[in-house]
Amino acid sequence: MDIEFLRSKEFERQRAFLAALLPCLTRREQIVSVCLTGSLAGNRADRWSSVDLLLLWNQADRRMDTGATPFEAVGKALEEAFGEKSFFCEQEGDDETEVKLSGVSLAVQSAGRLPREHRLAGVLFEIAWTMVADAGRLGGRSGPVRPLYVADDLTMDLTELLSKRAAQLGPPNVKKVEENLARFWLLLGRLPAVVKRQEGLAAHALVADIRMLLVDLVVALNGAERPQSRARINQYLGPAQLEAFENSMGLPQTVQRQEAIQSPNWVGQAVSLVVLYRWYAPQLVERHGIRYPQAAEDAVLALLRAELETWPAQISTG
Repeated sequence: MDIEFLRSKEFERQRAFLAALLPCLTRREQIVSVCLTGSLAGNRADRWSSVDLLLLWNQADRRMDTGATPFEAVGKALEEAFGEKSFFCEQEGDDETEVKLSGVSLAVQSAGRLPREHRLAGVLFEIAWTMVADAGRLGGRSGPVRPLYVADDLTMDLTELLSKRAAQLGPPNVKKVEENLARFWLLLGRLPAVVKRQEGLAAHALVADIRMLLVDLVVALNGAERPQSRARINQYLGPAQLEAFENSMGLPQTVQRQEAIQSPNWVGQAVSLVVLYRWYAPQLVERHGIRYPQAAEDAVLALLRAELETWPAQISTG
């Protein structure tokens, strides 16, 4: 089990987590591989990064000899490593052939040498698994895969597959890009209702959804499609693009940015996103030969001007 690359003090908690859990996982003969994925595997991690693991199971009937499912077996391994009340997790998905378990360890018991605040801070983790028979799909996974343990009897082809560094981004889905160009305006059309009703939480969620949709459009313009996760979104945008999005949120360009308290201005943020959309959308239309949703834009802008007194009559993108 190779975790020597986590020697930095920045990763003390993650290293202690793995040092405690890996032996409990690898003692189960059905587990033929344990791989690290995510930011820790791709040299993009920091002290807040979660531990993301991918397990490969060699079990034809998809159950262990004891009758436990993979979910139950991983839960027992976590109990052995950290104690019954020292972690919390839940299963995501119903398909035992490819499912994940997400949680947080409340304390790393084996890390007695670590400062007390590090032990008690815990570690976020995600453990996914799939069967050997389905391992061929791993070659198409987004992001790097770093083997921590590979059983001696694992076939060479599978070992090479697990060791292969997959592309971080996939190619853009042109049909999805065209749909999102129109969906931008459909989402924006909901703004008057939440603003007029003074539904701050709904307005925040709506503007966040519009912004994330626009991020996906810009990533497509960069020639890719990002994994559908909100973690570390910044890495998929260029410096100028990132600055433009942060400006749309009203974030001050100062070193005290994280300490600034901004009163929400939903209309102002929405206008900023329209400016970004009008800059990037025509470039996508030209690159992929798709239609610009002019009718949707005209209808929604007319609605916004009619319903929101502060919506500008004209929006300059110059």
